[in-house]
Amino acid sequence: MDGRRTLVVNFKGYSSGFEKGKEIATACGKLLAGSGIDAIVAPPATMLREISEVTRTFSQHAEPYVNGSHTGRITVAEIGRSGADGSFLNHSESTMGGTDIRKAARMLREKGLESMLFVETAEAARNFLLRTGKFECRPEYIVFEPHEMIGGDIPVCVSHRQEIILFANIAEEAGSIPLVGAGIRTPLDVERSMDLGVGGVVVSSGIMLASDPVKEIWALAKALGTSP
Repeated sequence: MDGRRTLVVNFKGYSSGFEKGKEIATACGKLLAGSGIDAIVAPPATMLREISEVTRTFSQHAEPYVNGSHTGRITVAEIGRSGADGSFLNHSESTMGGTDIRKAARMLREKGLESMLFVETAEAARNFLLRTGKFECRPEYIVFEPHEMIGGDIPVCVSHRQEIILFANIAEEAGSIPLVGAGIRTPLDVERSMDLGVGGVVVSSGIMLASDPVKEIWALAKALGTSP
């Protein structure tokens, strides 16, 4: 791991993303410029071009298709043209098969884009990164985010402590930056996560549903270890 602390804000399809997305992205851009935190936002596909002008931006999904007759698909080529920096792969709300994950990761790399792979278990991380000849195109980031914990009252850093430690070790061995998501809302959740050896957190509802999203971003950034 390169020592960066990473904060990822997943807009999902929350209305606040459309209403306050530029404001949220601007706050993340200031973090990136002023504190050294690797701040990334993931807006809906229709906002990629607009938001990518403000801060580091990832698509919420990518599919391994070249240009052609692929109605409704979010292709790697489209993501590249939008100005985005990379894409999520295999988020539990947009799962992918192993072959498609590897192909999309390779296509992203060929376009000069980064990938952020989501897994639900440490064993899945091991299978992707360290088995079957290792991942052909190692993802820059890998996220431990069990689907059943998303939006819950118990943060994953409390419910899956030992598995996160194992996951972080696997990611470190493979050379990917380990992140955690699911139930991460408070500065204490961030601190507990970092204590388990990960390089940052993925947050969605804790910011997107907050009455003051920017205030929440500053608070979580401070917990990452760097004051804004």
